[in-house]
Amino acid sequence: MFKLASLSVVLLAMTLFVVPAAAGPIGFSGYFAPANWTLGNGGTNGYVTPAAPSSIALYGSHNYGPAGGDYFVIQAPTDGTVSFSWDFEDTPEEGYATFYAMENWNPVWVAGSTGQSGTYSFTINAGDWFGFDVGSIGIYNPYVNISNFDFVSATPEPSSLALLGIGGLALGLLRRKRA
Repeated sequence: MFKLASLSVVLLAMTLFVVPAAAGPIGFSGYFAPANWTLGNGGTNGYVTPAAPSSIALYGSHNYGPAGGDYFVIQAPTDGTVSFSWDFEDTPEEGYATFYAMENWNPVWVAGSTGQSGTYSFTINAGDWFGFDVGSIGIYNPYVNISNFDFVSATPEPSSLALLGIGGLALGLLRRKRA
């Protein structure tokens, strides 16, 4: 029985020192650096201002309808969950502006008036396109600031799989010795 308790303590210690602590949002870096995204302009003057890795601001064109404005998209490297914080603004003119999350090119309405903010998340499959879309009718230069961007892969990291394998091997050896 002492050996089982000792093995459990060793495996727990390995888990604490081998598995990295949760890192927080990955931001717009590495695979998700702004240069790797596609900016599409439905209007005439949309652009992105990167403050990477912490945030980006997507400015939309005016006089372009909902879910057809200016978009900023990328392909998902694996199945996973996308999450981000957003702050949507526009100028106080007549008309309306909209902010959509793009989920495999499908626009999902997030906001439609100035001064709104919040968080949003969704799951996406490997190879699907996702991102953001800003458009307006009669409003000049609506924009959305995206921060706390994170992509959590549904595929386990190799280090996690290795640790799981070591634990399974240790338990298998322990059962073999007991038999």
